[in-house]
Amino acid sequence: MILVGHQPEYLPYIGFFNKIMLADKFILVDHIQFNKKNWQNRNKIRTRDGWIWLTVPVLSKSKFNQNINEVKINNSIDWKKKHWKSICLNYNKASYFKKYSDFFETVYSLRYEKLINLNESIIRYLLHELDIDIEICKSSELKIECR
Repeated sequence: MILVGHQPEYLPYIGFFNKIMLADKFILVDHIQFNKKNWQNRNKIRTRDGWIWLTVPVLSKSKFNQNINEVKINNSIDWKKKHWKSICLNYNKASYFKKYSDFFETVYSLRYEKLINLNESIIRYLLHELDIDIEICKSSELKIECR
């Protein structure tokens, strides 16, 4: 059995899914320390003027040691509208935009309390669309202690 694990990233890149394709089982590693300056709550998209960051604002003040599965989204900031508008403006003419836009429009209309729920929703959808059928579990459910 080939087992792979990875932190749940926001809008993960294709290599994330390639790694999963090579495995028999995938573990979302969600019970390790959150890193605000990593890909867990942000990613870049290409625009005609270069790259821009899309960052999901999180509540992290005085929470330096919180695990990924504990991170709450700061919904007092209107980030979803900016992300969806940026994606639409820069990708609406892409070949497959219409095929996937309904899902992403829905994602950006929902209110997620925790970052893990947002990321997992996107990851599971993309796995389905890429026809990657794999068993997924969360590290927090496995009773594994990380050091």
